[in-house]
Amino acid sequence: WREIKPHQWAAIDAAFQLSPPHKLDLKLKRGEETVEVSIAAVPDPAYGLPERGLRFDYEERRQTADGVGDALRLGYNRTIRFVVTVYQNLYGMIVGRISPKTLSGPLTIATVSYRFAGEDFWQFLLFIGMISVNLAVVNFLPIPVLDGGHMLFLIYEKLTGRPVPERLFAVLMWTGLVLILLMFVYVTRNDIMRLFF
Repeated sequence: WREIKPHQWAAIDAAFQLSPPHKLDLKLKRGEETVEVSIAAVPDPAYGLPERGLRFDYEERRQTADGVGDALRLGYNRTIRFVVTVYQNLYGMIVGRISPKTLSGPLTIATVSYRFAGEDFWQFLLFIGMISVNLAVVNFLPIPVLDGGHMLFLIYEKLTGRPVPERLFAVLMWTGLVLILLMFVYVTRNDIMRLFF
């Protein structure tokens, strides 16, 4: 006999499902009394995946606002959460936890927009809003050519009292432009591989 603590039942359940003939003898303490019971699994043809015994469905909840103020608050909170998620994904790609192959470009955006537009106008509107937030976050990255790069140039000018030297400015701008174009080519390639191959 092996004593099982309350937090160990998930592991016991997994072992029970993976070990034929799926029978288990238990000693249960009920107050001062100890009772021995045997349990055996019975397949349920109407539910679950045969190889797992369980099916985990997506949880769906509809969140509605009580008024205009509540709707603005919910929208603001969701936007902040999405901005944080974008930065977390970028960090994950930098440290190698997320594959760059997950990046999508204009073809995927157009395909998903078309699908949402045909199914639910409000989902379509939400998707367009998410794309806008995503573009705003990317636009504020400290890359020359983008607004984030221009902010760096302005901060440099404020701190030093003079603008970035023209030659350095031109090199940085061309480097930023090449990076953006390479990124565009890469995400478009991802789209083509994902959609057509």
